[in-house]
Amino acid sequence: MLNKLIYKHNTEIAESQPGTIVRIALPSLCSPFWGSNQQLREKETLLFLHALRGLMRQSLACCMITMPTYIATPEFQAKVRHLVDAVFSFNAFTDSDEPVNEAFSEFNGLFITKKLPRVNSLVCAFCY
Repeated sequence: MLNKLIYKHNTEIAESQPGTIVRIALPSLCSPFWGSNQQLREKETLLFLHALRGLMRQSLACCMITMPTYIATPEFQAKVRHLVDAVFSFNAFTDSDEPVNEAFSEFNGLFITKKLPRVNSLVCAFCY
């Protein structure tokens, strides 16, 4: 049923506006504002990400999602990492209790690449 909806949606877009690129941003996915039951919230989030991934594969669209990782369990984070194409994290030096190396004195934090996109390939560039 979902495949029929995706196909219908994509053919309507292709007929009305060919070549239109859509950008979607979803801030604070699975935050406590989405509901009080954490297990139900995580299950529904995974179903939503799976459906969103199918939509993204068949359309001219890209989606950026942010998620507060300090709230989610490590198992849930691993499942989300498996469903998305790329994973990045930001570590601010102001939040760290450890002293900052002098080489990083002019920077505010670190940008860490945990997973790179590997669409239509059998092996990953590097694993985290």
